[in-house]
Amino acid sequence: MKVAYLVSAYPAVSHTFVMREIMALREQGIQVDTFSVRTPSPDGVLSAADRRERESTCYILPPRWGRMLAAHVHTAVSRPLRYLGALWFALVNRPAGLKAMLWHMFYFCESVFLFHELRLRGVSHLHVHFAMACATTAMIASRLGGITYSLTIHGPTVFFDVHRFLLREKVERAAFVFCISDFCRSQVMSHISPEHWHKLHIVHCGVDGEVYRPERARGIASGGPHLLCVGRLVPEKAQEILLRAVACLRHDFQTLLCTLVGDGPDRSRLEALSRELGIEDRVRLPGAIGQDDIQTYYDQADVFVLPSFAEGLPVVLMEAMAKELPAISTRIAGISELIEDGATGLRVPPGNCAALVGAIRDVLANAELRERLARNGRRKVLAEFEMNDIGRRAAAIFRTHLNAAPVGAVEQVSGQQVDIGCP
Repeated sequence: MKVAYLVSAYPAVSHTFVMREIMALREQGIQVDTFSVRTPSPDGVLSAADRRERESTCYILPPRWGRMLAAHVHTAVSRPLRYLGALWFALVNRPAGLKAMLWHMFYFCESVFLFHELRLRGVSHLHVHFAMACATTAMIASRLGGITYSLTIHGPTVFFDVHRFLLREKVERAAFVFCISDFCRSQVMSHISPEHWHKLHIVHCGVDGEVYRPERARGIASGGPHLLCVGRLVPEKAQEILLRAVACLRHDFQTLLCTLVGDGPDRSRLEALSRELGIEDRVRLPGAIGQDDIQTYYDQADVFVLPSFAEGLPVVLMEAMAKELPAISTRIAGISELIEDGATGLRVPPGNCAALVGAIRDVLANAELRERLARNGRRKVLAEFEMNDIGRRAAAIFRTHLNAAPVGAVEQVSGQQVDIGCP
């Protein structure tokens, strides 16, 4: 079986879970060609695996005008009615306004190029990670005929403006949909007709438990307690709340360190805040770190903290828990499906600095709690978020749908019932 994957930017530091899924599918005997809307910058390709994938990925932008023109001419001549129909579809199925019309013209141009390249490779099914712009391109490409598509929906961005992102249209036209959590699936269900609920499958992102193994006992290192946060430096990750918590804790833990791994538009503001709070000597910002080096940061840390305002189901939490790092995060979205409060980690109200301070203090001061959270956290990840298991499940769903098996309101996929829990 041969399929293609489309991502907005691939490979990318923030999309390592996509690469893991692709590798797991290939292990299951499914041939996966990779497509990306944008070409990643060289400084965003940080690991050997990234470099290999970059070499074999087909990029739409920046446009290669000769190939773009050839794709449009060939498609317009070989299937003129489909070509015009896809253009009309792109212009009609869009948000209101001239700006949206212009963007949908761009998406149409991309979709024709994508369609042509898929046909050249003999690929008839396209899977898209994220339900934003690249999914719009996939949906338009499917109107050209002979190409079906499916989605992985993560959230939360797409749920903030479902009309702008055409969520209902994309899901209802898709062959099937992966949702990364029960919470994610419930949000999708609320926006589509119940007759399409059977398309929605829970397929988590995951980690390889053999790769992410604990390297040391979870005592506080002699250098002092060390907090770690991994994520893009953007407002929704709420690193500011963590810095304010560090400022509150610095007198209780005089050697406390905090490392914020990642990069993004908030970097300069967070650096300025560290100076304002008088904790610049306690805070490290090493920038974006590739998969070849990230484990060093997990191994050096004592507690993992992700104080986000908005998330899907964070893979960095899975990585930290697999490494037996006690994890603290917030009571939002699908995080409760990973962190069972007090058992596999601690959850605090989002935006509540006092609660975050209390949770960090409890974990740092209580060796028994640290050990319990670390041990149970790894067990949770291995039981429900192991990448090899997820790859088998995803492969089974691809085979079920693409082999044209009968689709009912409830399907049996890899021994698991895909339904809404009703008898």
